[in-house]
Amino acid sequence: MTVQILWCGDSTLTGAVRDMTTPPYNFKLTDVNEFKVCTDLLNAHFGEGTVESLSIAQGGTNCIDWRYGNNERGMPDFGALMYQHQLAKIVAVGLGINCAYNPNISVNDFVNAHAHYADMARQWGKTPVFTTPCPISTPQNGRLWQFQDAMKNMARAKGVLVIDHYVAITSATPFWAEHLPVDGFHPDEDIYRFKGNASYLALRDVVKGLMPV
Repeated sequence: MTVQILWCGDSTLTGAVRDMTTPPYNFKLTDVNEFKVCTDLLNAHFGEGTVESLSIAQGGTNCIDWRYGNNERGMPDFGALMYQHQLAKIVAVGLGINCAYNPNISVNDFVNAHAHYADMARQWGKTPVFTTPCPISTPQNGRLWQFQDAMKNMARAKGVLVIDHYVAITSATPFWAEHLPVDGFHPDEDIYRFKGNASYLALRDVVKGLMPV
């Protein structure tokens, strides 16, 4: 049996990093991203092929895009995504940074969207998991803290697992801002590796619980 994990999120889930070799330091994708590091560790633990990850993350997206869909991006609403990916057993959602930058999105919008994700995932027989974003070294970090903190409170009440990257990074990495080159919110590979390892540790028991006895 293969346990499929569906990953939904923004550019910090796609593995976008700044190419620091040549100005203007444009984006490139790295294989050292959260979902690949996590998947490799899970397969090393349970056996190759036990876990399959499918990332449908899109850069620049926010919680409204994922809840209601975005026609310009070809994104259906979240319920339709659950229907399209019926093989997925775990749905991991990682959002927040673009929401904090958007003045039209409130904390309540963010929390309500995540409550909707949890309800839809469970309706389709999937296990929802939320990941908080890494902190950002821009003025929007205070707003981002409010978003992720309120979401965690809601998730706790609904019994949804949260992988708390925000707190873990600020606690374990004193100079975390140095790992956000150029723009202050796209991390380097060290942070992606840190997030991938944290997701592995959090999802290991979830995967085990979905495997046949």
